[in-house]
Amino acid sequence: MEKNTSYLVNANNNLSSEELERYQRQILVIGEKNQKKLKEKTVVQVGTGGLGGPLSLYLIAAGIGHLVLFEDDVVSYPI
Repeated sequence: MEKNTSYLVNANNNLSSEELERYQRQILVIGEKNQKKLKEKTVVQVGTGGLGGPLSLYLIAAGIGHLVLFEDDVVSYPI
């Protein structure tokens, strides 16, 4: 049986030209090697209320590869 890797973004772990442009300031501080490490990581966040919402945005903006969210409450959208 063939392994499904369609969920992986750029499975060869190289940063695309768009990612290099998006994270250029961050790469100046942490380096391209560490930015690639962030891209490989999966973070599990339990709870999205309070500070959880902004936290998930910051994690994605930093370049985390995969974010798994768990929320036990009812999720609602403002109308």
